[in-house]
Amino acid sequence: MSRPAKAFVALFLANGGAVVLIWWGGLDPGELDSLAGRLNAAGRITALAGTYLVLVQLILRTHVPWLVAAFGTDALKAAHTRNAYAVFALLGAHTALQTAGYALER
Repeated sequence: MSRPAKAFVALFLANGGAVVLIWWGGLDPGELDSLAGRLNAAGRITALAGTYLVLVQLILRTHVPWLVAAFGTDALKAAHTRNAYAVFALLGAHTALQTAGYALER
């Protein structure tokens, strides 16, 4: 992997970490005391991670010259395909977790 490619991967991971830290900072400690609260918290983090990966999907498909130069078209296409599965899994988990969490809350 080239040096620019490693830098882009590091930036991608750092941004993902920032999303998790923002979620963690906004988490109410008492929220994790019940199963409903834990499900809702898990549902929120899966939504945040899933929507972050949707943004990554858009970036992967733009084929901007500096990104193609760092990774190559075939690698970007493969990453876009793998990322799509993660997006659908995270957003599907968000739906199930939030539905179950709010159902148990009542």
